[in-house]
Amino acid sequence: MIRLSVGMFCALVLGATAASALTLPIMPVPDAPAQAKSREMIRKVFEKEFAKTTSADKLALAKLLIQQGKETPDDTAARYVAWQEAVDLAASCGDAPTAFAAVDELVRFYPVNSIDLRRQTLVKAHAASTTQAESEAIMQLALQTASAAASEDRFLGSIGRAQRFGTQYGSTGPGAPFRLKPVEDGVTDALRHEFAAPTLDEAKAREAEMNK
Repeated sequence: MIRLSVGMFCALVLGATAASALTLPIMPVPDAPAQAKSREMIRKVFEKEFAKTTSADKLALAKLLIQQGKETPDDTAARYVAWQEAVDLAASCGDAPTAFAAVDELVRFYPVNSIDLRRQTLVKAHAASTTQAESEAIMQLALQTASAAASEDRFLGSIGRAQRFGTQYGSTGPGAPFRLKPVEDGVTDALRHEFAAPTLDEAKAREAEMNK
C-alpha cells in the first residue's frame, strides 16, 4: 500500500469549502457539562456496542450513532455528542468517508469549524488506515477539499470579515499598491503550514514583491 509522508499528506488535508466551513449557527454547541451528561447517557445506552473492539463493530456503531443523531432533533446535546463519537470511532478505524458523514452533520447543525474538524479527522484516519482502499478513500477526500484555506479567506472577505490564513490581497484601484487584506488573530504559522498556506511573514514578503 502506498502511504504519503506526513508532510505531503498534511499539505493536502485542507478541509471543506468555505461555505460549509462557516455554516451559519443553527444551534449553539452544547456546553461541557451538557456534553458530559449526554456522553455518559449514550455510552450507557450503547454499553454493549462500545465494549466491542473490532473495526467492523466500531464502524457499525459509528453508523448507528450517525442515524441516532438524525433521529434526535429534540436533544441538541445528545445529537452533538453522538456525531462526535461517530467521527472518532470511524476515524480510529481508518474509515474517512463514514467519519465525514458525521462531520457533515455537525457542520450542518452547529457552528463548528469545518476546516479544522475535517483536517483533524483525515489525519487521524490516515494514521489508522491499513488497506489500500482506505488510503485511496482518504486521499480522495483530501484532494476534493484542497485549497480550502484560500477559499475560506475569499468567503470571509466577501462578507466583510478579516481573513484567517493570509492568502488574499487587494488594491483600492488602478495604479494603487496591492496590500495584504486584514488577517484575524488566532491562526498560527504552524496551522498555516498544515493547510499549505504561507506564513504571515511570507505573505507580507509576497505583498512587497507584488509592488516592485
